[in-house]
Amino acid sequence: MNLIKGERGVEERGQSWRWRHRTVLDRCIADAGYRGHNAPPEHKFKVYTSGQKRRVTPQIKREFKRHAAIEPVIGHLKEHHRIGRNYLAHASGDAINAVLAAAGYNFRRLVA
Repeated sequence: MNLIKGERGVEERGQSWRWRHRTVLDRCIADAGYRGHNAPPEHKFKVYTSGQKRRVTPQIKREFKRHAAIEPVIGHLKEHHRIGRNYLAHASGDAINAVLAAAGYNFRRLVA
C-alpha cells in the first residue's frame, strides 16, 4: 500500500496526521565520495554529488554552494568542539546534539 499517495485506509487507522505531515525526501546533495545508500525501494529520491554536471538545475547548484559553505563549519565543530561522536540516544538525541553544537559555535563566534 502506498500511503504517500493518499490511498484509503489511512484515516481509519488513526494515522492521518502522521502521513499528512511526513517530510518526503526527493533529493540528496552528497560529497563526491558518496557510494550509495540502503534506503528501501519505496523511498524514491535522486542523489546529486558534487562535481556532477548533467541534470543539475540552478536550484540544485545553489544547494551545492550551500553544502560547500556548511561543510568546513561541520568539520571544525567535529575537530575542536567534541561532536565527532554523538553519545545521545535516538533521533531526539541527534537533534539535541546538533542544537547544542550550533549554540556553542555561535557563542564562540560572539566572544571572538
